[in-house]
Formats: sequence, C-alpha cells, structure tokens
Amino acid sequence: MLRLIPIAFLLVAAAVFAGCAPATQERTYSIYVTNKLSQKITVFLTKNGPPVEDQWLSPAQWAAGPISEDNKILNCAVVDPGEMVGIQKATGHFEGSTEAVLQIYEATGRIADLAAIELDDPRRVDYVLNPGRNDLIVLPDGDGIRVETASSNSAWDATRP
Repeated sequence: MLRLIPIAFLLVAAAVFAGCAPATQERTYSIYVTNKLSQKITVFLTKNGPPVEDQWLSPAQWAAGPISEDNKILNCAVVDPGEMVGIQKATGHFEGSTEAVLQIYEATGRIADLAAIELDDPRRVDYVLNPGRNDLIVLPDGDGIRVETASSNSAWDATRP
C-alpha cells in the first residue's frame, strides 16, 4: 500500500501540471487584400504571440534571425495597385490571447527595411484577423494607409472571390 501512495501522488501531480500548460488552438484563415493605392504594398501574415511558427513570422522576426535556403518566406506578398491577392487557407496554432495579424506596409523592398517601419508609422497597419474569411481593402489615408473590411466599403468589387 505504501508503494501505491507515491505513484498515486505522481499521477495526480502530473494531471495538475498538465492542466496548467497553455491550451493551443488550431485556427484557419482566408485573407483577400485589394490594393486601392497608386503604389505597391507588402503584406505579411503574422501572429502577435506564441507559439512561434516559421510561416507566421513578422518582418522583425525574419530580420532578427538567419534564414536558411530550406526556410523560404511564404507568408508575404507584394500587391500591385488595383490588384487583389488571396490566401485561401492559412492554418496556425494559437495560445491564449494570441491573434492572427496581417501587417500591411505602404512599401516594398528588403525585409530589414520593412522591419524598421514602426507600428505607429502611418505607412503601416497591423490588422487583427478573424478566423474564417477576411476581405480587406487598403486605401490611402493622408500620409499613410488605412484598412477597411470589404463589407464596410462601397469600393469593393463583389464579383471577386
């Protein structure tokens, strides 16, 4: 009987500690971005928290670490003026309050240059995505850009996918 108590204690302790581990959810997003500016934009699909996943890294994360030939940047796109790009299915893992964020830059170029554009710069918008479909329009806004959902903007072409 004395041998069973330590084993039972270990089983209970393991169950308690397992319950304390952060819960990870799998979420899927579809994102369509229409560029209504007169110049190209760059968009990055990122997350604002853990866990770290290679295909959800921000420009700052890419710029901070070495990029191997095996690990190509696939969460980024350059969108020409008047064009739309779409990601039909992006799946990631999210802990706690971590959200999917589309970082949009009124710029193109090197990763390090994009990473240097701070969040409060009018040429950058970090748009928090909802799981499921997100239809977004990037519009001029003074010296910078703004993002609207397609449903809130009459400029959206409803015939697009």
